[in-house]
Parts: sequence; C-alpha cells; structure tokens
Amino acid sequence: MTPRFVDAPLRIVSPSFDSPLTDVVIELDHLRRLRLAGNTPKAVFHQLKDIFHMLESLGSARIEGNHTTLADYIESKIDSPANPSDQIQEVGNIERAMNYVEEAVEANGHIINGKNQQTS
Repeated sequence: MTPRFVDAPLRIVSPSFDSPLTDVVIELDHLRRLRLAGNTPKAVFHQLKDIFHMLESLGSARIEGNHTTLADYIESKIDSPANPSDQIQEVGNIERAMNYVEEAVEANGHIINGKNQQTS
C-alpha cells in the first residue's frame, strides 16, 4: 500500500472578543512581559532550579525511551563513575544542553552566530 496525500482543510479559530478565551490570551500576553522577581534566597533558588532541570532532563530522556530513575541519576552524580551508562550520559547531555541555552540567552538577549548579543 503506497501512502497518498489526503487534503484536510484547516479552520482558523477566531474567538469573539467577549469570549473568556480571548481574555485569557490577552492576560497571558501581558504576563509574558513582566519581570519575575521574588524574595527566595539566591542559593535556594538555584538549588531548586537545578532540581527542576534534572527532572526536566529525566522527563525528556523518558520520551526517548530512557528508563533512568531519579535515584539512579542522583547516585551517578554523587559517585561520578569513570564510565557512566549510555542512559545516564543521555540525561547528563540533556541537562548540559539546558544549562548552555540558559547561559547563552540572557534577559532580552539573542544568540547570533553562537554569541549572545543584547538587544537595545
């Protein structure tokens, strides 16, 4: 059986301005311009951020079929084995990629030719 193209016309949703959905979209658009700030101590904030990055890395690896558990990954970070398993390396690579993106892109910055350049 050879695949064949079946045209399925797409419908663009156009909610009315008195719709609750429109209100939510406008509120979200406004919120993305606000600067986030809080009173959490910097060290605690960074520790929590690292934990969430770890969890995100595990979740992303899971999508690819990796079965590393949080306990396995933490243990490997503590023990630092000379030859970690491919699955542990995959999670670590994802975590390093997220750290790279975070370092390369700062507030209102762009990555141009591999270098971070601030917008004015």
